[in-house]
Amino acid sequence: ARRAYEAPQGELETTLAQIWTELLGIERVGRHDNFFELGGHSLLAVRLLSRLSQALGVELPLRTLFAKPALAHLAREISITLIEQEFDGDELEKLVFLGAR
Repeated sequence: ARRAYEAPQGELETTLAQIWTELLGIERVGRHDNFFELGGHSLLAVRLLSRLSQALGVELPLRTLFAKPALAHLAREISITLIEQEFDGDELEKLVFLGAR
């Protein structure tokens, strides 16, 4: 059963959806859409990761896309990766500690 269309939320999901529509040659991508169910395959996955690197400066392993093929889930993984790239381990621990207060 397919879910009803739900528009991408936020800048990251919107950017990701734009890249998907261009790569997959489709009109629109919702936040719950699955890259592979929309026609994505391994070659397009590699092209997607290359585009993400260019557009967002994020390096993701291919396995991330296979593990999180839904747009919203992949966007969340990208957010986490961007944060991890921005801060070293000690800084991340401090941020997590401050957030837990």
